[in-house]
Amino acid sequence: MSFAAVSKEYNTAIRNAKRKLRVLIAENQCAPIFLQLAWQSAGFFDGISPKIDVPFEAPDSDDMKNAFRLLKPIKEKFPIISYADLCQLAGVVAVEITGGPEIPFRPGRKDLGLTDQEFVALAGVCAKVQQSQQIEEDDLEESPYFDRSYYKMLLDHGVGGSNQIDATLKVDPYRQWVEKYTSDNEAFVTNFEAAHLKLSEMKLQDA
Repeated sequence: MSFAAVSKEYNTAIRNAKRKLRVLIAENQCAPIFLQLAWQSAGFFDGISPKIDVPFEAPDSDDMKNAFRLLKPIKEKFPIISYADLCQLAGVVAVEITGGPEIPFRPGRKDLGLTDQEFVALAGVCAKVQQSQQIEEDDLEESPYFDRSYYKMLLDHGVGGSNQIDATLKVDPYRQWVEKYTSDNEAFVTNFEAAHLKLSEMKLQDA
């Protein structure tokens, strides 16, 4: 896998953050959730977008919320470090703290850069997917999740069926895109396509 070259300042921040993580994990006994965060960030939501603490209510989101809460002071102290690097660094330190090997850490991961409109398009579909999981299988064909009904429900009733996503999208700068997507299908489809393309190409490696 290729990694972007990082500056001397970035490497210094990584070393200092690693020391802070050792203390944090030892004091809070949080190695398990940091290991889980590292594995999920590599697979489920690789390249974290910090627009919401746990993107799209990832599985075991209570643990993930707690992991992000614990990491927040370190991220604030070392803002130069990407969330993607910080999550993996926390996992590396968690392995060491629990008696595992000292795994080499290579910095250079970048956070996923969704625009506001792409984020709202993707989040709306994710919320609708979650709703579809509550629907009986026989009714799925009559209740497709790739549509704009989530946005209308959110505006009309204040809830769309996904508490974390609802709370995020009801306020600016995201609300303006919720309002636009209720009436502009072309904008919704275009921005969803762009967001999904970014997600699908995240793991492509340089030739």
